[in-house]
Amino acid sequence: MSVEYDKYLRTHLQNVRKAYDWLYDNIKGDFLDLDWGIAKIYCYETHDLSKRNIAEYPAYDKHYYPKTDKVDPSIEDDFKKAWLHHIHKNPHHWNHWVLVENKDNITALEMPAPYVIEMLSDWMSFSVKANDLSEIVKYYNKNKDKMMLHANTRKKIDNIINKISSIVEKNKI
Repeated sequence: MSVEYDKYLRTHLQNVRKAYDWLYDNIKGDFLDLDWGIAKIYCYETHDLSKRNIAEYPAYDKHYYPKTDKVDPSIEDDFKKAWLHHIHKNPHHWNHWVLVENKDNITALEMPAPYVIEMLSDWMSFSVKANDLSEIVKYYNKNKDKMMLHANTRKKIDNIINKISSIVEKNKI
């Protein structure tokens, strides 16, 4: 267990909560159909708990700490297994909602709204860390075409990202 990874986890969870609070305070009125109360429970109480699990913690710790440019294939293989465990245990990741029946039959299922809010809070936590709310917009625009999302999920995300973008542009934040 590393002090650095523990510190990262604490900071990340604090930033997810700050991101949720920002979303709630700034866009809730435009998205009253979303279940903000359930999302708050996920963001405040259960977000990324599996990262403390033996199936994830050691691999994440070795992958990120100490920071190095050298790639160790055994660490990367363990990290991929930990990531797979993580997305299967955490429905706030869009990957959790991709059903692979076989290589020719892959379907994106609709994400329930509370998980969409938690996912956006997760993404936005890096904007909070950078003190630049435009980071979430940049992240989504850069990665959205790589994400397998149900049409309704994509529409919710697009609407919220557009609202965030409008607020950032209007307030130059």
